[in-house]
Amino acid sequence: MANDADKRSASEKIEDLEQAAMSQFHTSNNIQRDLMMVKDALKLMANKVTSMMQASVKGEPLTPEVVSKYMTENNIEELKGKVQMLINQGVLVPADTVGDGTFLVGSENEKDGKVVHPRIQFTFGSLPDKEVQEKLKGAKVGDIVTIKEDKLRFVVKEIYTIVAPKVPETEEEAEGTPAAPVDASAPAPVTTFVPEAPAAPAAEQSSSSATPAAPAADQSGQGSGN
Repeated sequence: MANDADKRSASEKIEDLEQAAMSQFHTSNNIQRDLMMVKDALKLMANKVTSMMQASVKGEPLTPEVVSKYMTENNIEELKGKVQMLINQGVLVPADTVGDGTFLVGSENEKDGKVVHPRIQFTFGSLPDKEVQEKLKGAKVGDIVTIKEDKLRFVVKEIYTIVAPKVPETEEEAEGTPAAPVDASAPAPVTTFVPEAPAAPAAEQSSSSATPAAPAADQSGQGSGN
């Protein structure tokens, strides 16, 4: 009797299994997305509480404008810390001009020079618009780049070359000890190393919107930092 319960063909069973697997994948994806949203909300709340405490210590009124100002400052400090960490690790090295394999830090200003987004940082390669890349390519620190006439101006403040981490070729080199002599008559082992991509953040900004067409990560006035 049990054998008569399931009369599906083999292809139907496979299709049902695929649908079940896709359903589990989507459920897992949604859970991960929700966890990220919770994480961002907690980060935002922590920044807001810290900003309110900073304003209170300085005797400033807890108005939305004052709290937003401190939140932006905190985000800027966070973004600066991330860049400094990458510099200390040797992943970012100061460069003269913008180009392939570079990491940029800048701000977005209005035509009259008023700063709208105090700090935006991103890898040159993360820009999806090739036209924007062409306008930024070759720029130097201090240059003001007009992406579009009716848009904000991007002010280049820092440029870095992204350096791939150096991977030691042997365990002896990794431990800092000289390698043992190798018998020339014996075939040498071949090992292929695939270095990980530099851990430079793709795009981050200190305030809630930015123009250089890079995907925003951390945002400050309403989110994270510099």
